[in-house]
Amino acid sequence: MLKRHVLRTGIAALAVWAAGIAAPGVAADELADKVAALEKRVKELEAQTVLSLPEMIVKEKKTFVCPKGHSFDKAQAGNVCPFDGTGLSVQATYQREKYYRRKSIEEKIEESLSTINPVNLGVSLTGLAFQTLGTGKPRNNSFFGSGSGDVFLSAKPAYQTLVFIDLEFNADTGVKSRVPTLTSLVSDDARLNENEEVNLREAWISSVLGSRREWTVSAGSMDLTGLFDQNRYANDETRQFTSDIFVNNFFLGAPANGAAAAVVYDPKGAYALKIAIQRPTAGNSNLGSRMFSIAEIDVRARPWQGWEGGTYRFWLRSNGEADRRENIATGASFDQDITRAVSFFGRYGSRRTQSALDGNGKPVFPARNDIHYTLGVEFRGPRWTWLPRDVWGVAFGRTEVRSIKGQEFSNGGVGETESLMEGYYKIFVTDHLHFTPFVQWLADSVRAETNSADDLILGLRTQMDF
Repeated sequence: MLKRHVLRTGIAALAVWAAGIAAPGVAADELADKVAALEKRVKELEAQTVLSLPEMIVKEKKTFVCPKGHSFDKAQAGNVCPFDGTGLSVQATYQREKYYRRKSIEEKIEESLSTINPVNLGVSLTGLAFQTLGTGKPRNNSFFGSGSGDVFLSAKPAYQTLVFIDLEFNADTGVKSRVPTLTSLVSDDARLNENEEVNLREAWISSVLGSRREWTVSAGSMDLTGLFDQNRYANDETRQFTSDIFVNNFFLGAPANGAAAAVVYDPKGAYALKIAIQRPTAGNSNLGSRMFSIAEIDVRARPWQGWEGGTYRFWLRSNGEADRRENIATGASFDQDITRAVSFFGRYGSRRTQSALDGNGKPVFPARNDIHYTLGVEFRGPRWTWLPRDVWGVAFGRTEVRSIKGQEFSNGGVGETESLMEGYYKIFVTDHLHFTPFVQWLADSVRAETNSADDLILGLRTQMDF
């Protein structure tokens, strides 16, 4: 608007100047025709251009300073201070200014199209080998190996729109059946149904909306654990912890990947909001009968002075079974940077349960919530690691399922409990290759129904990304 005003003012001044120098014989209507032609040309130019967003430019500014502190924006006569006659020195400073310029519509379209990329292909391969050393009866000493891979396809068919496809293939290690646990020792096994299966894990489209790009809307076949209860230091089974207990909250209860829709409001400030619904099973055609729903709020904060930033997440979910108490679960997750090289993280989850009833309908055992929590720390190089880009971490997790279906143990407890500790050290070889030795200690596992059963697991993970 400012440039338009300046341009029209210039046209008016030009008209006045033309009237002043015009010959006496020139008619006033001829000058009016010329002004009208100039205004028409201005309108044509404005119709073909758009005002771009402000751009920051840096300008150099010279200041002339005398020894006693007097400063001047312009050079002085004789290069001396006019107050005391001392010599002036030149100092250069730099200032940032907002700059607006008009772009043609063609330029603006080309700029937008330049952000639309062709299809991108990515491949991720994971290999695992580990030995279990059991202490229970019978002893469970076995060697396991597994392999898995993902093929990622992503594309931007339109401005601020993303299409993502994940095709997964893997081979079952057999550890689920031979080392029974509440949570899987290998996160890849947590979503396997058959040996050596190939499946389409995700296929969704998302669009970023809003003047500040604060809204993101996604729909398709989605993995909601990749959107909710995230954690920067315990959320990736290929680069961080191997066990599923440290990848997802046990009571998040997200169904297998399927039809879902999610909305995220993130103004890039102190908080963000997320809401999603998903059909629990692919075979259920009645979308309204049992919908998994979840809502989460993320808070970005620095609790203590001297710490780095952290993110704290709080979620509430329902699996859609209104006649059951255990369809409701709540949870929290946090990752907090203490320094640039040391970070703490943790999760907590709680699920409501029912107590057992006798023949008269009275509770036999009090109803207690199932609980799950994990705590850990991550260290990054170069001070805390062997190589500058190495990473290592240690975490402890505890799960207590106090349901009416649990077994009554010899120690008087009812339900199923499990504790797991894991440590890993990721060795950086190249941007595409990592080796990660890891160790796990499994205690109070589901096999404790009859005997005390602990397991020590030693393993090596190889990760390749292209």
